[in-house]
Amino acid sequence: MVWAVLAAQGATGAQGIVYRQTWSSSTVYSIGDGITYNGTRYIALASNQNISPGTDQMVWAVFAAAGGIELQTPQQMASRIQKALQHAVDLCR
Repeated sequence: MVWAVLAAQGATGAQGIVYRQTWSSSTVYSIGDGITYNGTRYIALASNQNISPGTDQMVWAVFAAAGGIELQTPQQMASRIQKALQHAVDLCR
């Protein structure tokens, strides 16, 4: 059998969600970390520690609600992430 390269490997895409299991007040979370808290899955929009999911929409966004279907479209998630990043930039000024 002869093998041939059909196409060159493409560029590596952006990193996806890093699932960190159940939320813990002692864990330091980075942007893009995903956790579960009270059955709901969240994604970190900002680096944080000891900020409970559901208490600050600039820090945590609902990715999948407990017992529900997808809560937000990708466009809504992108918009929230963009707003959170702009908020972080504003805080640094």
